[in-house]
Amino acid sequence: DLIAKGYTDHIELKWDPNLSDTDMAGYYVYRGICGWDSVCVEWEVISISDNERVRVCTKWEKVMYDMYLIGVIEDPDSNLFWDSDSSLPANSAICYRYTVKSYDLSQNLSDTSNTVCAKLRESEPPPPPVIAALKARDRAVQVEWVTPPIQDLYGFMVERRKVTETSWDTISPKLNFPEPDYICDSIPATNIWAEDCVFVFVDTTAVPESTYFYRVRGADYLGNIGDPSAIQKTYTFDFSQPEQPVISSVTEVAGACALKIVWSPVYIPDYLGFVVFRKSDNSPFRQISDLIRENSFVDYEVGENITYTYKVQYFGPQGNRSDPSAPVTGIVSP
Repeated sequence: DLIAKGYTDHIELKWDPNLSDTDMAGYYVYRGICGWDSVCVEWEVISISDNERVRVCTKWEKVMYDMYLIGVIEDPDSNLFWDSDSSLPANSAICYRYTVKSYDLSQNLSDTSNTVCAKLRESEPPPPPVIAALKARDRAVQVEWVTPPIQDLYGFMVERRKVTETSWDTISPKLNFPEPDYICDSIPATNIWAEDCVFVFVDTTAVPESTYFYRVRGADYLGNIGDPSAIQKTYTFDFSQPEQPVISSVTEVAGACALKIVWSPVYIPDYLGFVVFRKSDNSPFRQISDLIRENSFVDYEVGENITYTYKVQYFGPQGNRSDPSAPVTGIVSP
């Protein structure tokens, strides 16, 4: 019934002794790293050439990390035995595994007890991440960062504020920390973040054409939140398409050799404007207007009895374009 409990500077062990053994002399306490290692148990020799052979592992097994003797207790008569392991590095973030063996007066060793894992209830937060990139995206900002790989790194908090503000908002999902008594059941033996070089979060709540400051914090399984990274700044843009125009009419202009094209929607002052394209017969569409900040255009470069086809395209504030309108034809009568 071995149990372990972590404190700020030591881990405490407790177990029930076997008092039926009259020549019990004491206990050995062992410690290792909580977790498993993959070990090859079967190998196959493969010939590459007449003079060269290589070994290839054909079977792997998981085994616990090795455990080492850290203390001897020469007190077999107490009803309850406590041992305080205070030999750990200060603020260690590692989960440690413990087991106990008893020995008698002849130095015969028992089998091991159950094994338990525990870690210090340290208050050392993860070191600050380093923002590697802030990438402006269409109506979003992609935040990328790197961080030192520590074993009990639990997650990150991405924070943002506007240039005109002083307070920071957490824009990443809330971190739900595990219960402290079950931390070592949650922490992997090897750092789960070590396989990743760069961490990414996409801020989809950023308002286009705005400038923001960003910073990132790391957090461990105990809920210790680290200092923020250095602050970085970027902006956003908007590539959403303007509304597709619809040509309502292409008509002759009275008293002139010209065609008037009329379309919707109504021009929005913040937008760049509309552009008109035209083709005749089998020729390709060509732009025939500058940016137009109204909803009509008169084409004077036409000839009589020729069918012309028109399209209109809308340009937004960032140069983002709508789909062209459906084609509509017109003709100037002779």
